[in-house]
Amino acid sequence: MRTSEGWSLPQELGPPFSSSGQYGGFSVAADNSIYFWGRKGGLDGRGGFWVAPFVDNTWPRAIKIPVEKGNLNPCHPGIAPDESFLVFYSIKPGAQGGTETDLYLTLRLPDGTWTKPRDMGPRINTGYFDWGARISPDKKYMFFTRSTGWNLGPVCDTGDIYWVELKDYLPEAYR
Repeated sequence: MRTSEGWSLPQELGPPFSSSGQYGGFSVAADNSIYFWGRKGGLDGRGGFWVAPFVDNTWPRAIKIPVEKGNLNPCHPGIAPDESFLVFYSIKPGAQGGTETDLYLTLRLPDGTWTKPRDMGPRINTGYFDWGARISPDKKYMFFTRSTGWNLGPVCDTGDIYWVELKDYLPEAYR
């Protein structure tokens, strides 16, 4: 929290984020709702995406988002500010040793359901780790990280931040 003296020490958000499961990769929508992923053993014993709507200056509960996973292992959602679409990464099906990750896009339909996730294609996804998507406030750009691996030892793998215009990846109604 920012105070008149600077930043305070980190504070736990509390429920529903402090449950016994493993959570992470959060993204905040324009209305302060928080989108995040949870591993198995989390809020409902299953992994997947969740949203904690911001109500009365707090996040009283988390709601499971019914995104079809198929053979994907979705992680770290990046939500559009208006919550109309979500970009996430998954280990690419068939990647050797579960190393390569790709970015996937799912659209929220007018009835509240989500489309089947689709790979964002070769202009974004590479033979490296493509992850950590975040959407600009005007929904024109996506920022993401590309790295050569997850090695966090003394010799770290390389990682860079990239950006792309989203107009080529979104239907007109979602721009």
